[in-house]
Amino acid sequence: IPGKAFVDYFLGVLASPYYYATPENQWLEVFSQHLPKWLVINNDRGAVQGFYEGIGANEFLWGEWIFPLLWWFNMLAALFVIMACITVIFRRQWVDHERLAFPLVRIPMELIAQTSQSGQLPDFMKSRQFWIGFSVTFAFLAWNCLSYFGDVPAIPIGTNYRTNIQWSTSIPPTPVQFNLFMMCFAFFAELQVLMSIWVFYLLAILEISIFNQLGLSASGVGGGASFLVKTQHFGGFWVFVFWGFWIGRHHLKSVFMKALGRAPDVDDSSELFSYRFAVIGLILGLFYLGFWLHAMGMSVGITILFLTITLLLYIGVARIVAETGLVFLDLPVDSNVMTVGLTGSSNLSPTDLTALALTHTISHNHRGIGISSLLHSLKVADTFASAKKGFFIVICLVLALTFIVTNGYTIYAGSMGTGAHNFGPINATLYYNQLVTWLNNPFTMSYEEIYFLVFGALFTLGLIFLHYQFPSWPLHPIGYTVAFTDIIQIEIVSIFMVWLIKWILLKMGGFELYRKTQPVVIGVLLGYAAGVALSFIVDITWFPGRGHNIHNW
Repeated sequence: IPGKAFVDYFLGVLASPYYYATPENQWLEVFSQHLPKWLVINNDRGAVQGFYEGIGANEFLWGEWIFPLLWWFNMLAALFVIMACITVIFRRQWVDHERLAFPLVRIPMELIAQTSQSGQLPDFMKSRQFWIGFSVTFAFLAWNCLSYFGDVPAIPIGTNYRTNIQWSTSIPPTPVQFNLFMMCFAFFAELQVLMSIWVFYLLAILEISIFNQLGLSASGVGGGASFLVKTQHFGGFWVFVFWGFWIGRHHLKSVFMKALGRAPDVDDSSELFSYRFAVIGLILGLFYLGFWLHAMGMSVGITILFLTITLLLYIGVARIVAETGLVFLDLPVDSNVMTVGLTGSSNLSPTDLTALALTHTISHNHRGIGISSLLHSLKVADTFASAKKGFFIVICLVLALTFIVTNGYTIYAGSMGTGAHNFGPINATLYYNQLVTWLNNPFTMSYEEIYFLVFGALFTLGLIFLHYQFPSWPLHPIGYTVAFTDIIQIEIVSIFMVWLIKWILLKMGGFELYRKTQPVVIGVLLGYAAGVALSFIVDITWFPGRGHNIHNW
């Protein structure tokens, strides 16, 4: 998580504007005067050039990095406090009242529970099914490690081997890959949710085909028929989030009444910290984060709008991940992009737009310090109630250490090694190119986008009604909210295969057969993890600085 879902975005924000600026992309002319100097690294002494190209030990300029890193760290620390407070506020509603499935913690909880009871290996690790799944998967990846040395053909398994199905010229291609890591976790998700995702995906590409033939397209943020469909599903996402607030309204009321001292009978002793601390921490954290964003150049109104959108996105995705186990799920839209889309870039100042671009680290990806990771950690920690009291302090220390180590090592590896440019520049340039587009091509949200946003919201309301009123209704509203997000489009074939396998198992042998196959799935997952670890060892031993990509989306 720190390397893939945080550092590559974060250091790109800090270091790239003065290195990748060219006369062609016009970065210096368009927005450099709006960059807060205390948050980005200038290239006056060659620190940025050294990071991207490698400069050697004699010229390493740590001093250029320290203060921007410290300023960003205190902002991220405030964001984490906010996330922790929100997690405490919602945990009981999701875990105890709604009893969400939490597929991602099924495996670690099995490991912990069975190991702690017997003091030996868990029962499923003693079964032949587990070792078949583990051995076959590990053998495939170990064989692929041999292909690094040449002359040995690789087995096309995993996320490195992707092809596309082109249905027609009017429909975007469907990626075909088998992400074993994601598939193993999705195996524990509800069958209804898995089916809903691929059904609504098929309906989405059918819509795109019809819209393209009719000439309908978005003229605002994204453009094209695909963006109209995304807008429609995003409207559904908002309704799903607010529906979650509605069904949890009694719990939320009790939390705030407890914080005010008016509900002494509400028990918060099993939480990470008290509800009063959570509510006060949330308010103070939001004030500090808002002040920080305003100091970087964001106006008060845009700060409030951006924070509201960001928190609602984080809460919504955390709930969906808790119910589905879709470990790679990203935000359905970047919160800074949504802020610009709702207000229109033509209605925002260059300083506002520049500040929004700089928030890409937190507005694009929720996994690093979002609610999901903490919520799942607390779900596992429920197994050890006695150890929960010091849990928050441990997490804070681990996050601080992670921030120092991952950023420090990446800066060190870039400066002392082959240069960070060779790490892949896409995340270093993506958001600043987007900023130039916002500044040079002003737009407002089109009527078509508004219509589709409203339609998606109303459609999801209908799905929610059918889901709760008719238990046999086959489609879950979650499937509609995420069916056309970027990551689901990449993983849709894997999701379909998991659904098909699980459906066949339940039809053939019922829940008993499904339960008996779980050790195989756990074996595949752990065998895959062991294979990735083996690849890492092979790379640092025989291919230092020239590693092989074995695990991705």
